[in-house]
Amino acid sequence: MSILDELGIYITDFILTVELIWMLISINGGIKDYVDLIPSDSKFLFRAFFIDFACTSAFGVLYHIMRSALKFGRGPLDSFLWGLVKYPLMCLMLILVAFIASVFYPQQKKYFFSVLFGIAIFFGIWIFPKQEFIYCMYMYGPGVIVSIVLLLLARPQYESLRAGRLWLLFGLIGIIFASIPVAMPKTFDFTKYIEHNAIYHVLTILDMFIVYRGIQFALEPVKVTQYKLMG
Repeated sequence: MSILDELGIYITDFILTVELIWMLISINGGIKDYVDLIPSDSKFLFRAFFIDFACTSAFGVLYHIMRSALKFGRGPLDSFLWGLVKYPLMCLMLILVAFIASVFYPQQKKYFFSVLFGIAIFFGIWIFPKQEFIYCMYMYGPGVIVSIVLLLLARPQYESLRAGRLWLLFGLIGIIFASIPVAMPKTFDFTKYIEHNAIYHVLTILDMFIVYRGIQFALEPVKVTQYKLMG
């Protein structure tokens, strides 16, 4: 396999990485006037989400380039490089579930955090020796479903929180559709440059903007509360 055979993957993964870094910087800039009023766990979790996803995407580029350039098979180097992709991806939806709990269920969030911590340890031990991508989906997929259920059951008080819930719901549904090419690779492998990984990245680039808007709105109620207190 030539290093240029996966050019579509490199380009789309790189664009996704840049997008995620820009989103993190953008949200940090947008909340600077009232950042001290946002609970510390919410601040940590939304930042962790974008950093985790950006690392997953960046390491994905590295993995594909190294695999094509060095033409290595299964072994210690493959396990190490794939682990850099696998573990951040495995944690991604746990972080998002925790963020949703911290924003939409502030009174119960400590119980959610305890359960999520236990799940992370269990899956981490179970998936540690596994190399197949499907094992990442065992945590990623249920995380999306749990996030959707939590958002559907939430009863947000502020208009911006309701808007955030709607944007996040659409974003999570989009994540499901974006994962279809990964689940059905042969169906979406049109050429060596336009194949299932590249299509997944393009759909994720579009979908992450929806999630980004949802997180922006979800952090807004703190500002609304501040203005009410000042008034």
